[in-house]
Amino acid sequence: MENTNVVNPSVHKEELKRWLKISVLLFLAVLFVLVILQVRQMTRLENLQERLQNVQKKAQPLNTLLEQKASYKKELNQLQTKFNKINKHKNNPKNPVAALTHLSTLTSDDVKIHTMAIKKKTFSLQGACKNTQQAMTFAQNMAKFPEFTKVTLTNLSPESDAFVFNINGTLTLSS
Repeated sequence: MENTNVVNPSVHKEELKRWLKISVLLFLAVLFVLVILQVRQMTRLENLQERLQNVQKKAQPLNTLLEQKASYKKELNQLQTKFNKINKHKNNPKNPVAALTHLSTLTSDDVKIHTMAIKKKTFSLQGACKNTQQAMTFAQNMAKFPEFTKVTLTNLSPESDAFVFNINGTLTLSS
């Protein structure tokens, strides 16, 4: 019997050395290429980080402007909401502004209004005038406006150089 699978160590020794040398050289070459590629990626990463930091430094004023814009926009929205509420109340037919406007047209240099208290549908007005006739005329003129009903001059008392008067009545606001 002939052994065909017998390896002759002397013949294959040189081939094994050559194979080992080539394998080691190829491994080192691949390792060298991988190291070079890794170093290039690391330098690119460092460059990108530096550029990112430069851009962030340049964009810092823009960020503060954007934050200010956002806060201004929020404040504008709040003011717009308040403005809408004021307009809604102002345009409400039950708002006593029209009555107070009529009242301001009645006042003159001789008649001064000190206070006016409105409680639900009644009002109480305190003022001063130079004589009693002016107070009575003021109360009568108030009664002519539809917003003021049941107008009565309840008190008229003299003070140092003027007469102090109180007028009570009902405030009728249109619905």
